[in-house]
Amino acid sequence: MKDLTQKMIVTAVSIALPILVGIAAEAPQSEGTNPPGAQPSTAHTQAQNAKVFSELDFQIPEEAENAGYGLVAKPTQNIMLLDKTVWDFSAYDFEKAQPPTTADEYKTYSVNPSLWRQAQLNNNYGLFNVTDPEGKNPNNPQIFQIRGYDLANMTIVEGQTGLILVDTLTSEQTAKAAMAFYNEQRGNSHYGKTPEIKAIIYSHSHIDHYGGVGGLIKASDTLADKGNKAKVLLIAPSGFLEHAVSENVFAGNAMSRHATYMYGTPLPNGVLGQVDAGLGKRVSAGIPTIIAPNVSIDNDTFAVRPCNVDALKSSDLSKPCGVDGVTLEFQLTPNTEAPSEMTVYFPDFKALDMAELACPLMHNLLTMRGSQVRSSQDWAHYLTQSLERYGDKAEVVLGQHNWPHWKNQSIREYLASQRDLYQYIHDQSLRLANEGYSMNDLAEMVVLPESLKKPWFLQGYYGSLKHNVKAVYQMYLGWYDGNPALLDPLADVAAAKKYVEYMGGVGSVIAKAQKDFASGNYRWVAQVMNQAIFAYPDNKPAKLLQAKALEQLGYQAEAATWRNAYLMGAKELRNGIKVGGGSTVTPSTLEAMTVPMYFEFLGIRLNGPKATGNNLSIKWNIVDCDTDQKDMCGNFVTVVENSALTYLSK
Repeated sequence: MKDLTQKMIVTAVSIALPILVGIAAEAPQSEGTNPPGAQPSTAHTQAQNAKVFSELDFQIPEEAENAGYGLVAKPTQNIMLLDKTVWDFSAYDFEKAQPPTTADEYKTYSVNPSLWRQAQLNNNYGLFNVTDPEGKNPNNPQIFQIRGYDLANMTIVEGQTGLILVDTLTSEQTAKAAMAFYNEQRGNSHYGKTPEIKAIIYSHSHIDHYGGVGGLIKASDTLADKGNKAKVLLIAPSGFLEHAVSENVFAGNAMSRHATYMYGTPLPNGVLGQVDAGLGKRVSAGIPTIIAPNVSIDNDTFAVRPCNVDALKSSDLSKPCGVDGVTLEFQLTPNTEAPSEMTVYFPDFKALDMAELACPLMHNLLTMRGSQVRSSQDWAHYLTQSLERYGDKAEVVLGQHNWPHWKNQSIREYLASQRDLYQYIHDQSLRLANEGYSMNDLAEMVVLPESLKKPWFLQGYYGSLKHNVKAVYQMYLGWYDGNPALLDPLADVAAAKKYVEYMGGVGSVIAKAQKDFASGNYRWVAQVMNQAIFAYPDNKPAKLLQAKALEQLGYQAEAATWRNAYLMGAKELRNGIKVGGGSTVTPSTLEAMTVPMYFEFLGIRLNGPKATGNNLSIKWNIVDCDTDQKDMCGNFVTVVENSALTYLSK
């Protein structure tokens, strides 16, 4: 079976686009501190950013205090892969100053002041003690987090004899370095030796939460051997592998391109470049991996129900799940931030890990890298459920991005505000849609109430209100807004040529757009120059004017994702598009796929027009599977007919 599996992997790699390192394939370029050709903020942008100080209270210290609370130690050495820097801890040293509290203190007007503050808080990195942040009980087991080693966090729960991890970062290099740093600072001394990993919990099906697993364990560690239990429990919510593959393989190449814009990976770090990603600093430039879970959480498991997972059962069936003396209570939260996701409550520590359902910001309902639309109503529902179950118990709530929140009353207010944010966006978007307004109308009309507009932990650093409102519309009503004039529009290039023709030619369009740029109408300049460039892609004046407009929009954006997208567009307009790049379709991802998933992937790779008139039928008899690889065995038939590939299992 292993030989056949390896042949299948080699075949898949050879037919896919060049597979390197996934969404973080490209390390930050050594272009200095700013993108080539970048221009500073205009007077219009500076005035717009100055207004932010009157809209938000920069004197409030809570989130700034939480971001650094519990710091144990900071690393000093960068993370390397051969001669390539995977993670540079000094890359954001230009953000080290204390966050500004007044407009008079603020000088970085090429960055939205609210985003600049978030970027500075996200620059708190190292090992943090979550459950004993002041170090009063150093000999007791605790929960720690590694932050600032990658886009996401690694949570480390200390068991009786070893460790339980929640999430593994994006790449095996950062995960390995994070684990080594914990052991150096805590693990080796607490256990008297290097502790073993007893279990890893995938909180959800996004690559920045499972991609580092190959740096921590081997796939063989999760397989039962001759009747013995697996060395490591790899626990995931129901449907994890299916959704991880569908996002990162089926649409992997397109998603990788979108993610490059969203995270701004090729942008240099600087006040005119990439400063943050909202949820963290950026995605690491190492190699992502995946190992299939050996335990699936298919139902909620909490104190009033017995654990329903054989691998986690205690001897007393009335007790909840436990690993290495640590009790685990799982809450499944599908179709929220990810289609397969769950939270974990650790009653022994009174700690609630909300995965990515409650980060100190507004999340997105439709990520810019591409995904299925997320249900804001379900999101609000599960936050209510979390409050009902754990709101009067939890003394710390942590997430797999950013920093935790402490004190029970603050936790309740934090979770309730997050819930109300997503419910409000859902309800008001649909209210206005039902009144006949279009998707673009909604984005301008939905405004948050003051109670949801002011808190720092609800600001749109990763998601944004306009983007989320459009996502709600798309989820319920789709791309067609009911206007028959838009039912069958011309393709982009053909339409752009007619637009420019009707507007008097490209020279006339550019001249008018330059006047609008001088007046600070950057949104309109970007919109109209988009038509000019689609019609005349080699017109340099149009491209340079578009770059300038996108740049100023990026400088004004509170969402790091919007800023990165705008500045990536400006960079490519000035300097060209780098051909190639990485994909989330990695060898380890292919190895973790089931046979049906592999056949579905082959169907996506099939060039339908070239297959016209060619029919093919292949019988597969896959045998000799290990006990834990039954989904890799069986009899299958793949059929190519009518230019489509289908498969049957027999």
